[in-house]
Amino acid sequence: MEHGTNLCPQFPHHAQHPIYGKLFYNQVIMYREGNPFGFICNSCADDLASKKVPQYTLANNLWIGDVPEEMAILMLPEPILVSIYYPAAYIVKLYSK
Repeated sequence: MEHGTNLCPQFPHHAQHPIYGKLFYNQVIMYREGNPFGFICNSCADDLASKKVPQYTLANNLWIGDVPEEMAILMLPEPILVSIYYPAAYIVKLYSK
């Protein structure tokens, strides 16, 4: 795979499931003829072409582990209310043309 170590986690964790040593959101990785592939946004593609770590990549210390099913079904205000017991991050990036 391309892009050297730009997508490798800085602090590997035993629960991570890297592909070829790189950390991806595995739920969106597809396989064609046994090879993994996926799509990335233009911003991340530009960062990778510049040999930079994309700002919103899991390898940029944004990996928080698998979200339990009980948390995944909650509406946005509910995890915020219980966040004192379960840390999470919400990243919203707005685009303008």
